[in-house]
Amino acid sequence: MPPVRPADYALDRTVYQAVTFLTRENEGLLLDRAPHLKTTRWHPNFLDVLPPTGGKDKGVAALLAHYGIAPEEAMAFGDGENDLSMLMAVGVGVAMGSASDYVKERADYAAPTVDEDGVAAALKHFGLL
Repeated sequence: MPPVRPADYALDRTVYQAVTFLTRENEGLLLDRAPHLKTTRWHPNFLDVLPPTGGKDKGVAALLAHYGIAPEEAMAFGDGENDLSMLMAVGVGVAMGSASDYVKERADYAAPTVDEDGVAAALKHFGLL
């Protein structure tokens, strides 16, 4: 279990992400009180909570801009719903074998699992190895 702190811990700090332990059925306990927050799910019982301007897509965009790489020239790998914005922000989004069907259907390519060398398989598939 990760460390749990009282909510006032964040009042004078920059918060980039929080993780709540809420099922899909219980999301309303948070979102009804804080509809301005952006959320994304990576597990049936966990919900990532982000500021409206946050997300993996924003992080990838900043990284690519820093290195002068066009998004169309980039590839990203992920397996959770919380990776979808990142997978869609690049030229090729790869869903790993452990991803849900929901994620795989939205990705450009579905690779085997990490244990099955899925990253290498995807790189070979696209002629990068």
